[in-house]
Amino acid sequence: MLRVALAFLLTVSFTLVLRAQSTNASLTGRIADPAKALLVGATVAAVRADTNARYEATTDGSGEYHLANLPPGVYRVEIEKAGFKKVVKPGVTLHVQDALELDFEMTLGSLSETVTVEAGAPPINTESAAASTVVDRTFVENLPLNGRSFQTLITLTPGVVLTPTAFNDQGQFSVNGQRADANYFTVDGVSANFGVTGFIAMMQSASGSLPALSASGGTNSLVSVDAMQEFRVQTSSFAPEFGRTPGAQVSIVTRSGTNAFHGTLFEYFRNDVLDARDWFVNFNNLPKPAERQNDFGGVFGGPVVKDRAFFFFSYEGLRLRQPASLQTVVPDNPSRQAAPAAIRPYLNAYPVANGGALGPGLAGFNASFSNPSTLDAYSIRMDHVVNSKLNLFGRYNYSPSGLDQRGPVFTSGRVLSTTNSLSSYVQTGTVGLTQLINPRISNEARVNYSNHRISIKFVLDDFGGAVPLPDSLFFPSGYSSANSNLIFIVGGAGEYVQGKQGTDEQRQVNLVDNLSVTKGSHQLKFGVDYRWLAPFSSPAAYRQFAQFSGVTATTGGVLSGTALFAQASAFQSNALLSQNFSLYGQDTWKVTPRLTVTYGLRWDVNPPLKGKNRANDPFTVAGLNNPATMTLAPRGTPLYETTYGNVAPRFGLAYQLRESPDWGTTLRAGFGVFYDLGQGSLGGVSSFFPYLASRNFSPGQFPLSPQNAAPPVFNTDPPVNSILVADPHLKLPRTYQWNVALDQSIGSNQSLSLTYVAAVGRDLLRVINLFNPNPNFLSVALTDNSATSDYHALQVKFQRRLSRGLQVLASYSWSHSIDNDSTDAVATNINTPVTIADRNVDRGNSNFDIRHSFTTGITYDLPSPGSEKIVRRVLGGWSLNTFVLVRSAPPVNVIGGAFLAAGTLLSPRPNLNPGVPLELHGAQFPGGKILNKAAFSPAPAGRQGGFGRNVLRGFGAAQADVGLERRFHLSERIGLRFRAEFFNIFNHPNFGNPVNDLTSPLFGRSTQTLANSLGSGGANGGLNPLYQIGGPRSIQLALKLQF
Repeated sequence: MLRVALAFLLTVSFTLVLRAQSTNASLTGRIADPAKALLVGATVAAVRADTNARYEATTDGSGEYHLANLPPGVYRVEIEKAGFKKVVKPGVTLHVQDALELDFEMTLGSLSETVTVEAGAPPINTESAAASTVVDRTFVENLPLNGRSFQTLITLTPGVVLTPTAFNDQGQFSVNGQRADANYFTVDGVSANFGVTGFIAMMQSASGSLPALSASGGTNSLVSVDAMQEFRVQTSSFAPEFGRTPGAQVSIVTRSGTNAFHGTLFEYFRNDVLDARDWFVNFNNLPKPAERQNDFGGVFGGPVVKDRAFFFFSYEGLRLRQPASLQTVVPDNPSRQAAPAAIRPYLNAYPVANGGALGPGLAGFNASFSNPSTLDAYSIRMDHVVNSKLNLFGRYNYSPSGLDQRGPVFTSGRVLSTTNSLSSYVQTGTVGLTQLINPRISNEARVNYSNHRISIKFVLDDFGGAVPLPDSLFFPSGYSSANSNLIFIVGGAGEYVQGKQGTDEQRQVNLVDNLSVTKGSHQLKFGVDYRWLAPFSSPAAYRQFAQFSGVTATTGGVLSGTALFAQASAFQSNALLSQNFSLYGQDTWKVTPRLTVTYGLRWDVNPPLKGKNRANDPFTVAGLNNPATMTLAPRGTPLYETTYGNVAPRFGLAYQLRESPDWGTTLRAGFGVFYDLGQGSLGGVSSFFPYLASRNFSPGQFPLSPQNAAPPVFNTDPPVNSILVADPHLKLPRTYQWNVALDQSIGSNQSLSLTYVAAVGRDLLRVINLFNPNPNFLSVALTDNSATSDYHALQVKFQRRLSRGLQVLASYSWSHSIDNDSTDAVATNINTPVTIADRNVDRGNSNFDIRHSFTTGITYDLPSPGSEKIVRRVLGGWSLNTFVLVRSAPPVNVIGGAFLAAGTLLSPRPNLNPGVPLELHGAQFPGGKILNKAAFSPAPAGRQGGFGRNVLRGFGAAQADVGLERRFHLSERIGLRFRAEFFNIFNHPNFGNPVNDLTSPLFGRSTQTLANSLGSGGANGGLNPLYQIGGPRSIQLALKLQF
């Protein structure tokens, strides 16, 4: 069977025609006469309303017509046949990737007579088994959209869960139990997953698993909201043409010009005077931080040559001072005085404590502050209708952005005297061609080049009374903050960095070409999608690192002057290469007028990362099955063997149980196999051996002596300090997905969908950290296929198309997600190695297991009172819009201090103390509760604790955003829109998860709002907290001039 499938797919590839992530729609149906006899030879034309672009087809011997590769938009459908009156149906809206069926009945008469059909298209999906949600431009324009980024809109899709980001795990949302870096974004049919994060190790970004976001974490670096036509989010059992990752397929389509000149100028304004105080600002009696936002710009489009050539230009600028507040821990004043003279300057670089004692040598430091950020996003799109059979378009996008972030998130804790300064540049260029080869065959091609570059440096300043360190204190001669950095960690007090981190860059070439063939009742699609990625890393030339166990005088404590671990390192620039090749074929078969079946195969080949040339090849190891005797493999040995058996069958059906314009019922079901990219965090090889040379001291006197601080020499021979490797037989992770949906239309504009969704993940990636496995290796981070996952959900979606001024999209998910690892990130130290216990001891609730989630978006144009013109001018033109999110609490995984055992590093879970409550409740605690430290006791040395993974829960969330808008008609062609938007209008406090590390002085309590915990932008990823759900009330005022 496998050989037959491969032969079929290879035959398809030989034709050199592709169907990859197309954004276009299709229109099909039957034409009949009054006696219900099907008509052969009738001409069917779809005419785009705004450009007059015309697409034609002729009915076949079965009376069926098929129009493929129609760009999303509003069309007028015209049907003509001699002896019958012409049929015209205006206002047919085709969304991105729609497959719409419209049947028509012609009336006997002259062609000079016209019959206009007003009935709308059915509101339910009758053609596809895929679970998907479309958000159109009207909805986007009217909803209160915090941050003018698509993240808010994506949460309107059932099964989507917002997830916190970290420096080593940067996806922002999980879909149907899939990992946060398993979502695939496309813009105009080409990949938008070429993002880098600025973290020194490229990790997940090298393989192209993350979208290219702005420095503040927004999608407006790819497409400004005002330049977007619409987007679709597919979440389950989609057709073979979609894939590469098992999570959501997010397809964004940009706007094009029309036959009329149109434009918009806008300004979105915020000020801290309008906003509520952060809950923790009040709790800690801090000054309210400053906030200033000016989000401004405009779009303008129109004809170059009427009916033939069009342009569309977009610009968006952002100038923001983002408010923030944080509770942190610092060395207390007596400890600073007691420290050795050589160490005291390093402790004085921490802010001075302004809170109470929190443990030996530690005290609280709480502060509010503002982080400045900028964005300038430009794009231009050109469309050209060469003739009735050939269309071209081109789009260029350039989006520089920047962020200065105080107290960046590190695993060891945040220090507010450190500022992370990040600059980001996103560029994309796409050219597309759509050709009607003949009435049955159409072709669509895409060529894209994209580039994302991020540069990062860290600066110590005098915030909170800190005293910055001079470079001369720790850098050897010839090195400074301009080309090197210092990392200083004190257990319990956090981590600060001074100096340059480096520049990371991802370059992408994406080639796609789509072919659609109609043959009778079959719509065939074939395709190949090739992606070439060239990640490049230029890190700091030199780094010093010092880690202390805590503020104590024992060896390893900072007061002893001897570090638990110290290191001097040198780094090399490197250039890697990653490639993805996908080939697929599918058939959408209209078996009967009521039954549509889609089936096909997809084949994915993803070779391992390699050097762009021999000198850049990474190293791996030989004999991994026995770490005690493993050796360094020759340079050029692949990280793992390329697998070629990744054939993914897909099957789906849609059956109309009841055909009725106002009460139709459709049963849909689908099954599919989905493969992931399979590289996980292996992009981090760029920050390990041989690109890194280190000299280690454990324990080690600090500051380092001149001899110990000297840059080490690069070497490609053992012993190896640290190396990132994979199981040589690593497979592509795979997910089995299936769903069953019952869709019910309620009237002509509303629909209700009930869907059961399941996803079972096998051979998922998991990272285990080996330490001192033999004398040739100090540290080995191993990626293997030992993770699994299971997800089941009931999902409900209600949708109302815009009618009588009201549009609604609401979704609810009741779900459970289980796994033994929720991320492929390196440096988590929570995965239990088999040398300590069976890996299933980690099986529990996924990090993103949110049992209940409800979101809704509603826009409503309030009726104009009275019929008098002056009354309508004064009281008319108002609209009320809202977005609501309510969800249950995410899990909390309680861990203890890391230890070395059985050759691995592990932060174990604790044991429970019987009879002691797990939580303490009271109004004095953030969110009304804390985890009770007394309920836990450390696991025995070298053992995993008996308390389960992700057993406890944090805090649920609830937020309502409301927008009130007034539209003014200044003239026939000019309008003004004023709107006031209230994000978290009721100022409901939402809290981030409690601190989960038992060794932290702040264990068990929430230290920040949900918004701050979800993301911070910058090197740690995620949308910036001002634009996340879960912050204090924020009011935004906006003006839009439309012409």
